[in-house]
Amino acid sequence: MSYKVTEEDNISIVHLDGEIDMDVTEKAKDVIMPLIEAKKEVHLNLKDVQYMDSSGISVLIESHQKATELGTKVILKDISKSVLKVIMMAKLEQILNLGWWMSSSVENNISEKKDFVVSSSSLKDVRSFSREVFSKANLNQELKDELVLAIAEAAQNIVKHAYQNQETDDKMEIKISLDKGELEIGFFDKGRPVDNSNVRHRKIDDVKPGGLGTFFIKQIMDAVVFKEGEKPWINHLILTKKINYWPIIAPTLNIGEYIAIIKPPIMVPMKTIIIGSIMLDIFSTEVSNSSS
Repeated sequence: MSYKVTEEDNISIVHLDGEIDMDVTEKAKDVIMPLIEAKKEVHLNLKDVQYMDSSGISVLIESHQKATELGTKVILKDISKSVLKVIMMAKLEQILNLGWWMSSSVENNISEKKDFVVSSSSLKDVRSFSREVFSKANLNQELKDELVLAIAEAAQNIVKHAYQNQETDDKMEIKISLDKGELEIGFFDKGRPVDNSNVRHRKIDDVKPGGLGTFFIKQIMDAVVFKEGEKPWINHLILTKKINYWPIIAPTLNIGEYIAIIKPPIMVPMKTIIIGSIMLDIFSTEVSNSSS
């Protein structure tokens, strides 16, 4: 593990790098604890931490507890996916104050757009663009795949229906925006004006070719809106979806409440406890061998 400490407006930013296990936890604490004891707000940048085990999680908890005790804060910043998984496995999202992170860095505030020639040969490029954009958002792979499908189907419908598969030099524009958990995907084209009353998917049990693309789009997205485009565009299709980044959010529990859930028979000061499936160096439980 390596580290770098920078100062900004009485905030100490600790950039950690590498792997954090029991072999380096004392080194980590030697860096973090003096800053907390100086009553500074400490930001831990974990973007470059490739591995963290239960010992590393213990350092995060101990740092958070010490900061709370001294009336300051420890905030986790730019958490790597591997570290986030361990934190979530231990159900410590709320204890470690990750609510802010869920509504800021996770969202990424994406806004990207690109033009494509209106042609079936462009659909592969549409999918590649979509995957590239969604790779910057902390979404699960299943959702990413569904969103790429919805975008590709909408682009295909522009080729098939707005242009009736005719060759053209026209471009269509696709814009993907993600802000505060609200995903909006806009499609702009200069094809035949869309009659909204004619846009409908076939019944899923009506087995025949066609109509499935619109069905897929409406299954994946929350809303589908057709609007008249602003010049130079003729059609403007808007797909929207509310993104829930963490489908399972840990309840707001403090350490004592976690201990109450585990209900150890006897508490002894040996600093070991199991939270979820993670062993943390806080307390230990010991079962009495005495019989009544």
